[in-house]
Amino acid sequence: MGEGSFVIGSYLTEEQNQQAQENLLSGTYPGTIKFASGDVVVVTDEKTNLVLAVYQRLEEVRTDDVKQMVGYLMTRFGEPTSMAHGKLIYWAFGAGGKIEESTYRESKDTGKIEILATVKFSSTLDLDQWTDNDNTEQTGTIYYIITSDRLLSRYITNQ
Repeated sequence: MGEGSFVIGSYLTEEQNQQAQENLLSGTYPGTIKFASGDVVVVTDEKTNLVLAVYQRLEEVRTDDVKQMVGYLMTRFGEPTSMAHGKLIYWAFGAGGKIEESTYRESKDTGKIEILATVKFSSTLDLDQWTDNDNTEQTGTIYYIITSDRLLSRYITNQ
């Protein structure tokens, strides 16, 4: 899972590493680098070039931008696994693929689920109050992140 040619759990190619060095961003966790690839940001291990996370963040967006990003994510990942607080949408993936909402809800009660990767969409705009741009001047921030808690835990443990 990832965005374009950047897949979490894989390593940067020589060409991608060159791109990373030319497009470095500040504000990283120690031992990582962060770089831009178009609108997407990639976070990797500084020493091994292991891809840890891929995300996109947009500021000053309006409701049509929210709809567009959610539509894009649903086209790629299908129906969400879960929604929360009117501002978050999750897709969770296990060894067998996407975890369905009913399985996810049942597993939260038992604590028995192995999530290998997630896609999280977050919005400062309330998703329950979507309107057309013509009906509101409200703007906000949206982002999605593709990552693996399991991968990040191993990474942090090995630091």
